[in-house]
Amino acid sequence: LYDGVVNVTLRPNRRGTAISYDLDSVELARQQLWRIPGASAAGALSGSGDLLLSPDDIAEKGEGVLSAAGLTFTSALASTPIRLGEGHSKFKLDQGKLTIEQLTTSGGDLTLTAEGTIQLAQDPGDSELAIQFTLSTTPGAASQLGLLLAILPHPPGPEPYHLTGTLNAPRIS
Repeated sequence: LYDGVVNVTLRPNRRGTAISYDLDSVELARQQLWRIPGASAAGALSGSGDLLLSPDDIAEKGEGVLSAAGLTFTSALASTPIRLGEGHSKFKLDQGKLTIEQLTTSGGDLTLTAEGTIQLAQDPGDSELAIQFTLSTTPGAASQLGLLLAILPHPPGPEPYHLTGTLNAPRIS
């Protein structure tokens, strides 16, 4: 799938459907699941996890890890691609709440660390965000990402940003 390998096992369970997955080098640039106008992503995604989906609560329980190599984003707000390098994340899912226990990037122009929750909604765009994150940039990247950094409420550094709102209407403070 998308130049990588995806293994998925689905099993009926008395509470719903149990899903185990394993991703190996799935190319983000080739996926067609989501599109943001003026933006794109590249890199290879790998990871594994288990989920339990039930008829009453689509995202009942689960956990997993994801890693990305060569992670790069383009945006109309940046004059050059944004290199995040290597990414690693660990998450849990419980009663429709996705908890990001750890998300870090390293080796790129921009370093990101994040944790928080996403309360999943029937319409994914209505999912509520409660995420805290920090950013730091390399000296060269700070000038290239000037427009993008200017829309943030404060310069990148140790003070965290707060991402709230919904996926359709996110807010950063």
